Amino acid sequence: MTVDRPEIILEGKFGNWPGEARTLTPCRPEREPNRPHVYSFGAELDQGNDEVWFRITWEAIRRMKERTPHARGNRLVDALVSWMTPERSLEPGLNRFKVRVSETGDTWIERQ
Repeated sequence: MTVDRPEIILEGKFGNWPGEARTLTPCRPEREPNRPHVYSFGAELDQGNDEVWFRITWEAIRRMKERTPHARGNRLVDALVSWMTPERSLEPGLNRFKVRVSETGDTWIERQ
C-alpha cells in the first residue's frame, strides 16, 4: 500500500502522556513556501496556548510504516512521548520537532 497524499492527523486523547492524559486538537497543516515538499503538522494541547508541531518531508512520510493519516499522527505522538523525560519536556507555548524516517520506515523526532 502506498501513501496517497502527505497527510498526518494529530488528534485524540492520549493516556500515555507523562503526568496526565492530554487531548490533541489538530491545527491546519502548513507547507514551506520555498520548499514545497516540506510540511508541518501540528496540534493544540488541551485547548490551551500550547502547541506541538512536526516538520517532515513528503519523502519521509512515504517511508513511514504507518499508512493512514491517524496512524502516522499516533506514531509521532508515540515518538514525542518517548522523547520526553524528566530532563526533557515540552516548553510552554510552541514546540517544534523535526521528523526523521529511516529507509526501513523507523521514525524518530529531534527538537528543531
